Amino acid sequence: MGKNNRNKAKAANFHNGQDSFKIKTIQPNNGVKRPCPDTSGNTTVDLSTSESFCTDDSLHELTSILKNIERSGDENKVKEAVNIIFQNPTFKNTIYENIQSKISSLESEIVDLQTRMDEMEQYSRRNCLKFSGIHEERNENTDKSILNIVNKIVLKDSDIKLDMSRIDRTHRVGPERNGRPRDIVVKFLSYRDRDVVFRNKKNLKSFNRNPSNRDRVFINEALTRPRAKLFAQARRLQKENLIESTWTIDGRIKIKQLDGKVHTITREEELIKSVPRAPSELLQASTPKSVPKSPNYNYRTLKEKVGHIGELSLCFVFGR
Repeated sequence: MGKNNRNKAKAANFHNGQDSFKIKTIQPNNGVKRPCPDTSGNTTVDLSTSESFCTDDSLHELTSILKNIERSGDENKVKEAVNIIFQNPTFKNTIYENIQSKISSLESEIVDLQTRMDEMEQYSRRNCLKFSGIHEERNENTDKSILNIVNKIVLKDSDIKLDMSRIDRTHRVGPERNGRPRDIVVKFLSYRDRDVVFRNKKNLKSFNRNPSNRDRVFINEALTRPRAKLFAQARRLQKENLIESTWTIDGRIKIKQLDGKVHTITREEELIKSVPRAPSELLQASTPKSVPKSPNYNYRTLKEKVGHIGELSLCFVFGR
């Protein structure tokens, strides 16, 4: 009896070689009313003007129709079906909201992975320091130059003296610059030796003030590119007397405001918030030419980028 009372309707009349499909109206019999596509026998479906209602059965039939269109392999029919669906503002807005939600989720994952990779890269540089301003010569021995500056200037008041057994490697970094020496990155075998050198870099001040010295040497931590850019922005603010001072400790960027408060800065937004009076042009630190600009991701490439970053992070962790 129940089967006899159930309204039966074929939701589609789909044949190979035909250019149209039909969706018939199914009247509800359970008191549940929802908008349902109605074509009234037309070759196109106008979902935006539908005044009929559909049940769970008709939604199932609509699913079957879409599957039939997909199985047909006819790209034109698929495009026509998509266009019909997008004629309805409710359907279109719902699809856009779902896509935007997925994009926002993928963007959040990318930011999280980039942050974690930056932290891992900075940790891998914990035994490194960067020496700037040392005169560059052909066939030079950077190991000897570094040990000479460290022992004679930086550690002149200390009982600690370093030799080659305490240094893993030294080398110049970056492209050659006319008239300006490239930086030298030094990797110490011990973090303690690296820390002693960094804490005594203040002894370079008297050396740099001496006009008889041809070099003006500076020692900084070997920061990652994002942190180096942020530190450069903080130094600009210090030069403009918008903050009292800025420095780094184990890769963490510190700033001291004019009122004496000290903050740890990890993002540009935090720097702007700490110094609200800073002009925007002062925060636009130039990006090195070797650093590629961040691409504009669309929905298709976001997922691919997440997978690529995830693979890179795993390779970094396991050393592959």
